[in-house]
Amino acid sequence: MDPRKIVFQETAVVAVGEVICTAAMIGIFALMGPSGSGKTEVWRVAQKLYGSTFFIQIIDGSNISAEGWAGNYKIDTYLDSESTNGGILVVDEFDKLVTPKHSSSGENVSLSIQAEFLKLVEGEYRVSKKKELTSMTSKMMGFVMVGAFEALRQWKQSIQSAPAKVRIGFCSEAAKEKTVPAPVSTELTDEDFIAFGIMPELLGRIAAKCATKALDAGAYLNIIRGPHSRVAALAQVLEMYGVRLGDILSDEDILALVETSKNNRTGV
Repeated sequence: MDPRKIVFQETAVVAVGEVICTAAMIGIFALMGPSGSGKTEVWRVAQKLYGSTFFIQIIDGSNISAEGWAGNYKIDTYLDSESTNGGILVVDEFDKLVTPKHSSSGENVSLSIQAEFLKLVEGEYRVSKKKELTSMTSKMMGFVMVGAFEALRQWKQSIQSAPAKVRIGFCSEAAKEKTVPAPVSTELTDEDFIAFGIMPELLGRIAAKCATKALDAGAYLNIIRGPHSRVAALAQVLEMYGVRLGDILSDEDILALVETSKNNRTGV
């Protein structure tokens, strides 16, 4: 993988390269990190670089619905002979897929989707196509979960930030209550994931995890002005027509864009 195409995420680049080399052996690889930090972009670049020799499919997990429920996208929608023959299925927005969603009867629909995904990860899957039941094996596939898990982090932070009441004194009427802020940790544990709603069986299939770093202003500036950026490509096209990019997009405009991206964590 060409690391020059990815900014500030050297660890993720190495991890993704290792996943591609050992796709059928790793089970599930989890790539987590803040929104706009390049989690999905790493896999888009890998898809462009290796797509001709290695099948990599990126899907939006937030669009998947459970079997028997309304929706055009099911887990088996993305299975075919090409994907099951040593490919990698990258489920983007996986945190949206596992976020608890309850039906009017109180059923947690996300657990049904996770159960279908677990069948796929475990190697055997029966697919119904054109009203014919077809048996496929996914033993040669690799699976990647990509997500920010921002809702989980906020949930954990809200619990940790809840003030603890401590009594001061010797149990007399003069004793007072003091509010002590609890320490806050953004590190996510397996217990956090299970409490949030991920099936323990699915969590146990995760063989490796990697976290992307939040981008700072320097990283955003590199993305915009770097030699492999879309802005650089646009500048080359404009020059063919005798137009300088600086005449359209000033340094002040670029710095304002950097500041907005850094504060909103929306990426560029």
